Amino acid sequence: MKGNGLERTMGYIGSGAGLALFAGYGVLHGALIGGTAGLKAGVFFCGTGVTCLLTRITAGLGMVAGVGMAAVIFILGGYAAGRILGQVMRPAADRANYGLVAGGRRG
Repeated sequence: MKGNGLERTMGYIGSGAGLALFAGYGVLHGALIGGTAGLKAGVFFCGTGVTCLLTRITAGLGMVAGVGMAAVIFILGGYAAGRILGQVMRPAADRANYGLVAGGRRG
């Protein structure tokens, strides 16, 4: 099954939309959820009420990990949605191009 490039183009459009959604939504929520998980891990290692450098380090690493995971989810999810949409649209595009010769005229 040879594709006509519609799937690839729609995948790129989907990944661009995923990147835009990540920039507007995923950065903040990824940092918030990752930072909270890092703080919980730091409290687990150091204990409650203790000011420990390890708590701050795990909170920072958790924020970075949360933002990275959000980026992967948004961008790959957008790419996959675009590819699927391109595969759904391919039969209609093939029907629209049926009978065209190289010059763009119907034969």
